[in-house]
Amino acid sequence: MPEDDEKDRQIAELRRDLGVAKRRASDAETKASELEASQARLTADQDRQIAAAKLDGRAEGANEARAALAAEHGRELASVRVQAEAAKQGIDADLALRLLDMTKVMGADGKPDDAALTAQFEEMTTRWPGIKGAPGTPPPSSVLPRGDGDGGARPPAGRSDPDSKMNDTLRDFLKR
Repeated sequence: MPEDDEKDRQIAELRRDLGVAKRRASDAETKASELEASQARLTADQDRQIAAAKLDGRAEGANEARAALAAEHGRELASVRVQAEAAKQGIDADLALRLLDMTKVMGADGKPDDAALTAQFEEMTTRWPGIKGAPGTPPPSSVLPRGDGDGGARPPAGRSDPDSKMNDTLRDFLKR
């Protein structure tokens, strides 16, 4: 029965080989599952990174919008402060806004700098001394730019106008 022993040995060897093959298949399935889980984690991480990048982009855009709004707010606040200071010093606010260098009035933080504003007003009143009137009154008409027939600036009502006699003469002439 050496043949039976040989067959038994071959069967045992085949069973061992089958067991080894089953373990290898099981290991391969485990590794495949681990790879699929790893791929799913990587995909989820990439999706999170993409979402985070999109949010960062939105946040960056929002930050830019906030900065633009803050700059606009700073310019408006500076304009209001210039008008208030002009009223305190008896200077026409619109004229002060035209004559002042607003870039020098703004601080590095985008807000009006009170010291720079005071310096700008001192420079303006030194350069044009006739601009200053009594607080709350408009400046004298000699400081304001005169119109040239284009409807430009005119002296306020009730103040003497050097052209008033000529205007009256023209009105009288046109009524005839």
